[in-house]
Amino acid sequence: MIYRFGPYRFDATTGELFRDARKVRLAPQPARALQHLVEQGGRLVTRDDLIGLLWEDGVSVDYDAGLNSTIKQVRRALRDEAATPRFLETLPRRGYRFIAPISTEEHAAQPSVPEPAVRERGLGGASDAAPASGRQGRSWLRPAMAVAAVGVLALMLWKIALPAGDLPESVPETSATSALAADAYFKGQYVLDSEEEASGTRAAAFFRRALEVQPDHLPAQVGLARSVMRQAFGAEDRGPLLRDARQRAEEVLDQDPDTPWALVVRAQTRLMLDWDWEGAEADYRAAVAGAPDDARLHHAFAYFLSSLGAHDEAVREIGIARELDPLSPVINLDSAWVYFYARRYEEAIREAQRALELQPDTFAAHYCLQDAYSRLGRPEDGFRHGREMMRLAGADPAFLERLSRLDGAERSEELRQWWTRARLEQGELEVGDAPAWGIPVYVHALIALSRGDRQQALQHLERSVELPEPSALVLAVDPRVDALREEPGFTALLETIGRAG
Repeated sequence: MIYRFGPYRFDATTGELFRDARKVRLAPQPARALQHLVEQGGRLVTRDDLIGLLWEDGVSVDYDAGLNSTIKQVRRALRDEAATPRFLETLPRRGYRFIAPISTEEHAAQPSVPEPAVRERGLGGASDAAPASGRQGRSWLRPAMAVAAVGVLALMLWKIALPAGDLPESVPETSATSALAADAYFKGQYVLDSEEEASGTRAAAFFRRALEVQPDHLPAQVGLARSVMRQAFGAEDRGPLLRDARQRAEEVLDQDPDTPWALVVRAQTRLMLDWDWEGAEADYRAAVAGAPDDARLHHAFAYFLSSLGAHDEAVREIGIARELDPLSPVINLDSAWVYFYARRYEEAIREAQRALELQPDTFAAHYCLQDAYSRLGRPEDGFRHGREMMRLAGADPAFLERLSRLDGAERSEELRQWWTRARLEQGELEVGDAPAWGIPVYVHALIALSRGDRQQALQHLERSVELPEPSALVLAVDPRVDALREEPGFTALLETIGRAG
């Protein structure tokens, strides 16, 4: 029997696993575990069941440690993560469940063809597998969506082949329920990972749909907590959403205290609601320890450490994140900011330039380069990237050309006036530079500070802390607000967020 799920094909006869056309290395014992899990398709497989399958009676072995190692090998082969599984879900204190939709096929009979004809086909005939490059080779980009599509197609075929009523006896209802929940979960995860403006709201709808079908779907519970957290960052009244996210994370952690992304949500809400840096640090460290191969966890932890002022460790964590996901635009971009907050400007420039190699029109990368060059006493290099920021914001080419011929205070004044006009025209600022929801209030503080208006900058920072905004987390380490550090009002803000002294 051959089982297909996502981009994978598992041959139960030989114990071989293939991803697209390539064989995946899998030892015999993990292969046996995988076979049993897919054969149970959507049903709980207890730890005792797997131990009984993998080890004969009388064998002296640490069964729990051995099973944990076996499951890790299965997950590694499937490029799966315990925190956000696409294939193998952990049911805390009970066992495991294979959650991806599965299709099966019998081995094809060997054709009765003379040996020379077989060899001729193998030299380039139509039956040859496509190479890993090109359209087929890019299937790894969205494996979750591929798995979800298989589930939807399977359910549609069942309904077409049968009259209205129950599913066939050979496909247990639990499998259909699991497939529907998995389909909704994968869609939610895809939307959440897109980081679009409305991703929190859209992803939450998918996760709620998964939980309506399967209330105990732990990954969907985690996804919903993260989605609510994402929604909070874009809301005017953030408190209720932050408290909702924390409650959902706590409910997950009551079931499994080591769920990494639930720990991250709790860490973030500890910061935003209580400025509890010590509790947040404990949660982040536990999350990273529980899923050391998750690049996004190391990324989130690095930003926290940077805000905390633990710059050397932040640099190490963002480096691990980039090693795990070297082509992630957001990880490469935030590498630059981690170095910037550490005041290691040369390295910040290097990382921001790398980010621009991946995405040439990344506004925030040009922003980092402008500020880093300025702090190194290289205003012309800084202006070059400031000009790119203006171009991306829609500045007229003729104006940019004229601006290039100015220097010193005259150019600075033109820049400040243009950004104020641009934001007024786009509806992002109200008259008088009052805070608006188009851009973070923290950025309004930086704009006011660039004009030399310290009082207004402090007022904006007070509002940023009051909301609270994620931007406010870096208040203690951000070089851009150094001009305010001797102000009594600024010291009071650091005390409010627990970062004084």
